[in-house]
Amino acid sequence: MPLHKEVKQTVVATKKRRPRWRKWVIVGGSVLALGMLSVVGFDMYNHHQVQEVSAAFQKQSKTTIEPTEKLKSVKNLAYGSQNSGIPNATQLRKYRNEPEKLYGRGYIAVPKQAGVTQPITSLPINEGASNKVLATGTGTPTAGEVMGEGNFSVAAHNFGNGVTYFSPMQKGIDVNKSPKAYLTDGKRLYTYEFNKTSDDVSGRKVVNYKQGDVLNDSVGHGKAILTMITCDEPGLFTLHPENRLLLRGHLVKSEPISQASDSERALFPQLF
Repeated sequence: MPLHKEVKQTVVATKKRRPRWRKWVIVGGSVLALGMLSVVGFDMYNHHQVQEVSAAFQKQSKTTIEPTEKLKSVKNLAYGSQNSGIPNATQLRKYRNEPEKLYGRGYIAVPKQAGVTQPITSLPINEGASNKVLATGTGTPTAGEVMGEGNFSVAAHNFGNGVTYFSPMQKGIDVNKSPKAYLTDGKRLYTYEFNKTSDDVSGRKVVNYKQGDVLNDSVGHGKAILTMITCDEPGLFTLHPENRLLLRGHLVKSEPISQASDSERALFPQLF
């Protein structure tokens, strides 16, 4: 009993001598943890809102596909390497309501298949890469691109939720299993098979957003290739990522859309 009593007195004395700074460290740590949870919670909530807004828009989106020749006379379209940030749900709505005219190029889809655990459902492709273009789907970051020829590049946002727009590119597509992407200009269906990471033109690559030469036709060594571009979000989600994730594939088939299979035509409900 005396031993037990002596130990109890020692513990009480130790508690009385505890430095105040420890208390503030504990309090500060708790506040920081709560703050981080709030940020994460808001981020998840915003991702959910973005997904809802985009899903609703995709159901009703239908673009008028313009002839490639007509686009040569269009002025003041936004292209190039921009890093204006990833919009939230409110900004998406705002950008979509801007008066800018959209020039449709077609649609892109990456359906669920071997190597694709999260599909990219049919998205409109519009000319350019302005805020409105990227808020409504995908855009062409280089002027004068021709589907099925050269390096046809398509860019879209990565919202870090694994679902919306090109977000599945982060973890939902395994290029080493050779899945396919489908594009159409309304007249023809273009089928691209993703390259493997070990191929000469790698099927998956991360570059800085300023590295514009990845869009050059010379990348494909004279062959028709597809370059899908989105922000690289490998860890903690950031609104201004400096790097871009590229998935690349090569053209394996081009045919009139009227000759496409029923399952292929079903990828583009906006057309049928």
